[in-house]
Amino acid sequence: MRRKVVLMGDSGVGKTTLARRMAGLKDLSPDMTRGVEFYLVEDYLLWDLSGQEKFFKPLEELALKGNFVALLVVDNTRPSTLYSVKEKWAKKLPEGTVKALVMNKIDLARAPEEGRAVAKELNAQYFECSAKTGEGVEEIVRWLKSSMGEDQG
Repeated sequence: MRRKVVLMGDSGVGKTTLARRMAGLKDLSPDMTRGVEFYLVEDYLLWDLSGQEKFFKPLEELALKGNFVALLVVDNTRPSTLYSVKEKWAKKLPEGTVKALVMNKIDLARAPEEGRAVAKELNAQYFECSAKTGEGVEEIVRWLKSSMGEDQG
């Protein structure tokens, strides 16, 4: 059985590029996600959800059902996306959901210190990465394996 990982966050934060990087795909310049796209990474099925409410809302119940890990993705060059994760996306998660706050686009700017504080407040693991260059992505994959009880061996 495949393990479920849901990527959430505002439009344009790099969720699809992160999912494609994790899946080992060469094309990292995808079109905007409309609805949901799926990617397979080892035994994980990544659910790359649209950041636009009109596309996300019809899929919300299905996407956030059952056991899953949530990756809350932020564009660290746009502070409003950190606020949005805290005030919108994290509030959609069921109680007790294992989650990580992912500060993306560190190739463009240094991640703000507020990210760590928000992750702590949300009881979420904290990561900084660049989906574009791949920096920090393997650390997220390793964490997914350990958080889902898979031996890192």
